[in-house]
Amino acid sequence: QAWRSLFMAGDRVGIKVVPVGKPDSISSHELLRAVVEGLQSAGVRASDVLVFERYKNEFMQCNYPRNLPDGVHWECSSAAYDDQQLAIDGQLPGKPQESRVAGYDRDVYRELAYCQPAADPLDDRRFRSHLSRIVTQKVDKFICLPVLKDHRSGGVTLSLKNLSHGLANNVARSHI
Repeated sequence: QAWRSLFMAGDRVGIKVVPVGKPDSISSHELLRAVVEGLQSAGVRASDVLVFERYKNEFMQCNYPRNLPDGVHWECSSAAYDDQQLAIDGQLPGKPQESRVAGYDRDVYRELAYCQPAADPLDDRRFRSHLSRIVTQKVDKFICLPVLKDHRSGGVTLSLKNLSHGLANNVARSHI
């Protein structure tokens, strides 16, 4: 009943995981499967569940694709970390195109007045953080599965960093 108060058949639900604290501080596969079961109990089809993360390489290293329930699909916002983090398509400049990389929404961004010191002063993208296309175009609702971990600048992080840094590009500028 609790799941049905938040979700229903026809909802496209994203589940945001955290793979960056490997091997011990990742969103557990068991919790992920339990959440999918809860969604299914509310009538959400497995094919309407999208498990996602910012970087595909980290997602793969934590074996999420092999541990997903049947029918659940996955994508990532970017292929991998790069120092500039400005590519809207989520691909790594100069590298082969990666599949299952959604990229970032060109029209949904927050502009802030700071950027990496080495950024090109003529490139306006350096001030923008764009939201993942997964959130703006591919799901109606999403669930965040954060973990307790330490961030040298912010201390203990939970859902807020999983949301702020896990859903947008150009976050390297906040790690100066």
